[in-house]
Amino acid sequence: MQEIVGCTLYDLAAGLTNMEASLPVGGRTQVELCTEILPAQDAIEEFYTHATDNGFHMSRPQTKIIGGVPTTSFVLIKGSPEWAALITFIPVIITGALVAFGLARIETIAKAITPLALILVSGAVIIAIAVRKPVR
Repeated sequence: MQEIVGCTLYDLAAGLTNMEASLPVGGRTQVELCTEILPAQDAIEEFYTHATDNGFHMSRPQTKIIGGVPTTSFVLIKGSPEWAALITFIPVIITGALVAFGLARIETIAKAITPLALILVSGAVIIAIAVRKPVR
């Protein structure tokens, strides 16, 4: 059993990070936070939201009084950092593939875009001429 001792949210975040780092991938541990008073439900929801937004995988915290001590408990689960790392590379890979495809097929793309560009430019010139004269 490992104890996290501290008085600030930074102490809690650092302790949870160290605790999660000591777990194997997919490992779980029961965390019990002992406080002076039982936290309000909105504070528990805010804690859960901030923790999950910061990358912690955990169950919803439950509050209860154990032996006269207000206790908040939850299960901390170590996620898979490999998938998180791969997700950040997906846009780069897709962009690279599109650039490579575009370079390989530039002639075909140019043949398809040229008529469209001519039509758009001609239409813009005609609309500019039509708008310039006042309506009678």
